[in-house]
Amino acid sequence: TGVRGIQDNYAAAVRTQEQISSGKRILSPADDPVASVRLLQLDQEAGKLSQYKDNLKAATNSLAQQEAVLNSVNNVLQRVREITLEAGNGALDAGGRQALAQELTEREDELYGLMNSQNARGEYLFGGYQSDSQPFVRQSNGSYSYEGDEGQRSIQIGSAKKVAINDNG
Repeated sequence: TGVRGIQDNYAAAVRTQEQISSGKRILSPADDPVASVRLLQLDQEAGKLSQYKDNLKAATNSLAQQEAVLNSVNNVLQRVREITLEAGNGALDAGGRQALAQELTEREDELYGLMNSQNARGEYLFGGYQSDSQPFVRQSNGSYSYEGDEGQRSIQIGSAKKVAINDNG
């Protein structure tokens, strides 16, 4: 009985030493089953929070890119308005009008490229749910068609909160 008591005390001392060296009170689920379950729950919650943080960063980046593209679209449309007003000037000769027409063609191409912008993952920003295919298509007759849909993709950024990460065209 005395030897058994010494062995139990030695095992307890070794266990305490392991706890001190690892910095953890619970080394196995048998040490404290209730606390072990709680630790697993907290670990799962930490994983969710980490994913929400990553999702929030992705949403912020996507929306910032969309904002930059839309600001560029606004700037191009402002320039088109200026060109249109300038074209109404009766003092322009044919060469001046041709230069304005050429610039309008360039602004049209620029708008076409902006509206078909993609994010870092190669997804189209303005295609709705159809983010893997080009949303705006130039037809052979010079007109344009929208090939996306009216959807808006969302991403989970909290247990009960989603935020849109794209817009439709």
